[in-house]
Amino acid sequence: MKLPELSQPHYEVKLLSYSKPITFRPFTVREEMIMRMAVEAKDLNSTTAALKQVINNCLVTEGINVDDMAIVDMETFFFHLRARSIGETGSQFFKCKNEVTVQTEEGEVEKECGFLMEVPVNYLEVPVINKEIERNIKFNDELGVIMKFPTYSIANELIKSLPEEVEVRLVAGCIEKVFTNQEVFNASDCTQQELIDFVLNLPTDKYERMRDFCVNAPKNQLIVKQQCSRCGYEHNLTLEGIQDFFA
Repeated sequence: MKLPELSQPHYEVKLLSYSKPITFRPFTVREEMIMRMAVEAKDLNSTTAALKQVINNCLVTEGINVDDMAIVDMETFFFHLRARSIGETGSQFFKCKNEVTVQTEEGEVEKECGFLMEVPVNYLEVPVINKEIERNIKFNDELGVIMKFPTYSIANELIKSLPEEVEVRLVAGCIEKVFTNQEVFNASDCTQQELIDFVLNLPTDKYERMRDFCVNAPKNQLIVKQQCSRCGYEHNLTLEGIQDFFA
């Protein structure tokens, strides 16, 4: 027999790449178990796969392809999902790496402090930096591109690339449209090689504008000042990326 299910509240979050807020439900024990296993694996591929599965499960808004979501949007979504599911605040722990002088039988020696600092995090207040970056890059009156933010799918492709190819493939992967004064070409209608060839045939200064977009794309970044309770050293700690927040 089918047992009754507890109704779930719905919440909204505004993401950079979407014009309207995205609706979601809190995650359940099922999704929490998925994330716990991913965190314990300490592997980026496992973490991102679990992240996608949990987000897909909890999405209420229809028509969103999780595989196409920008990294910044997926992470913002998950911070809000985590906050609405198990609480807005949590803690991260960092080891103090300040060099301190310690007295030993042989005399004074320098060693790492090693004190474990607890840093509180409010997941609803993790800021997105560089969110005003211009996606429309016009080279001249005849040619330009519209860029999209990097995705985990692009990142996974870069892992398979040769080191000298990574940057070009990243730039090519972040093209959404190529436009002239007469036509618009969707990147989704092009092969990966066609996009790479387009990038390779650009003048260096035009390419650099696209590269700068990729390097400075919006991301979730929290900078926290924390003083070590043992040695008194003040740290500037930077949390960036899903693994920093859920290590």
